[in-house]
Amino acid sequence: MCTKVVHKYGCGHEISEKAPCATSRTAPCGVCNTKTVKHDEKCDSCDH
Repeated sequence: MCTKVVHKYGCGHEISEKAPCATSRTAPCGVCNTKTVKHDEKCDSCDH
């Protein structure tokens, strides 16, 4: 199973990260688990 993590920040930006499949490195597994993480602070690109 693949895991896609979506970070939602207080500034309105979203950053998504996708981890490689845990069971197969060559073939896509077709099952993607999406996890949303909410942050109250602004993202790193807004702080600069």
